[in-house]
Parts: sequence; C-alpha cells; structure tokens
Amino acid sequence: MPDPMRRLNVLVGRWKLVLDHQALGGDLHGVTTFEWIDGVYLRQRMVVEHPDVINGELVIGADDQTGLYSVCYSDDLGNRRIYQMSVDGGVWRLWREGPDFAQRFTGTFSDDWDMIDGLWELNTDGRTWNPDFRLTYRRAS
Repeated sequence: MPDPMRRLNVLVGRWKLVLDHQALGGDLHGVTTFEWIDGVYLRQRMVVEHPDVINGELVIGADDQTGLYSVCYSDDLGNRRIYQMSVDGGVWRLWREGPDFAQRFTGTFSDDWDMIDGLWELNTDGRTWNPDFRLTYRRAS
C-alpha cells in the first residue's frame, strides 16, 4: 500500500450515518463503507434510505511522490466530480472549486477515532460559503 494511503486505515470499515439536512426534514439515517481496492485505492459507498438523497461512491487515491490525495466521486444521478482531500491532525477535508458550484467538507474525528462530526458547505456565487448539511459518522464495525 502506498505510504500516504496508510493514513486512511482509520476510515476502513462500516459506519452509521446521520445526515442533518433541514431542507429534507431533519435527521436522515444511512450507512457508509470504506474498503480497500487491491490495497492501493480506498472506496467509499454511501446509502441513505430517502427518495431525495443522492447516494454516491468515492474512490480515493494518492500521489506517491507528493502525498496529495485525489477523490473521484459519482452518484446515482450520473454526476461525476473530482475533489482534493487531506487527513491531518484528526481533521478530514474534501474540497472542489468551480465557478458556479464549489463544495467543501470538514470532518473532525473523536478522540477514540470512532466518530466523525462533519459539515458540507456550498458556494454558488464564487464568494459566499453556506452550510449544506451536517453529517455524523459512527463506527459500526
């Protein structure tokens, strides 16, 4: 396994999700799994049982020279996006820039590494970041 990827072992496994999305009526529940692909890439699959939630998949890789992470995202609506990512000091970040649609996620691990409290934000005007939804991961296995 490439060295930068070893830091992601903390994500591997099954997690229960609570998605706090006020526009969809509050707390929604789901599951996400992180699993290795041939010991080189890490795949995340997310499923939330709600007709208005977009379920998606991410494949995470890292440049073995720079250690920089890239994330390929796809979802059940056919969207495909590339994010940058970092995991440092107990904080997990994902972000993408775009002239009409930028996103960022910041998640903080609990001291025992079994919970992640995170927030997704949107920027649709190139200047202002607005909360999209809160997302809490709790390790299930």
